[in-house]
Amino acid sequence: MKNREENSPFSMSFLDIMACGFGALILILLISDFSVTDEPSELDDSFSTYQNLLEQIEKKEFEFNTLIERIREEKNEFSSQSEKSEIMNKEIDEKSALLKKYVQESESLKRKLNSLQSVGRNQKKEISEAGGITISSEYLVLIVDTSPSMQGLNNKLPWRNVVRQISILIEAFPSLKGIAVMKDTGEYLIGRRGEWLPDNKIYRERIVKAISQANTVSNSNPIPGLSEALYHLADCTKDVQIFYVGDEIGQGVPNIDKAFEEIKTANSCLYGELKYKASISALGFNTGIYGANAYIDLVERNKNYLAFMRELTERFDGTLVVVPE
Repeated sequence: MKNREENSPFSMSFLDIMACGFGALILILLISDFSVTDEPSELDDSFSTYQNLLEQIEKKEFEFNTLIERIREEKNEFSSQSEKSEIMNKEIDEKSALLKKYVQESESLKRKLNSLQSVGRNQKKEISEAGGITISSEYLVLIVDTSPSMQGLNNKLPWRNVVRQISILIEAFPSLKGIAVMKDTGEYLIGRRGEWLPDNKIYRERIVKAISQANTVSNSNPIPGLSEALYHLADCTKDVQIFYVGDEIGQGVPNIDKAFEEIKTANSCLYGELKYKASISALGFNTGIYGANAYIDLVERNKNYLAFMRELTERFDGTLVVVPE
């Protein structure tokens, strides 16, 4: 009996040790904290950082691509601007060459103008030597006595001189806004009633030609022609000068004082700053030296004409020029 107890493997010491061990294990289990925490692990942090970096890289890559595209667009635009700049430079060069050409032409025209003005001054001098005329008006009306005494019965010598002096007179005006020409009867030699002819070389030549070919139907009466010019051409807004070209006062002219009153009424300005519609000047020809045999009293009528025109031109700010034969 005693031997059996001594040989048992589960002695009290062993059981005590096992009990203590289980108790310690239970105690450890009781004091340990196995609760689940929400704090991320280092791996989670690394993954989140990776995701953020990846997003930033994608964003930067998008920005980079956008920038590259913008650079391309600006490059294309710059190329286009360069092409435009080249075109503009070419146009500037062409316009510069054209401007240079215009300047050269302008200088040439200035020289021609100076030449014409010189000719005009010479012509003015030629006329002024016969009595003097102030040539500054913008519109010119020529009223020409085309009577037989002016044209000459046989040799036409007076008329050739008349045409020449009228041509010189027209050329003495370098630039006009309008010209009109008529007979002393009020009949227009060229153009229509009440209309100004343009001032150019062609019309000046046509005017001289029309005067040279005018017929001899005339009354040597300045009143109808002056009235036509004052009522239908001149007004109080234009700078008009009338030149009456003649040699005598015909039988149909009324009393001199009455004639002056008629012209004064026709030439008066009822509005504006001008006193008269037009200044009145005259060219006088001593045709009596050509036709004394045919017209016994022509020399005396020449004198009466000059006396009439001297008073008329003085009253209306004009000049009487007696043309030497």
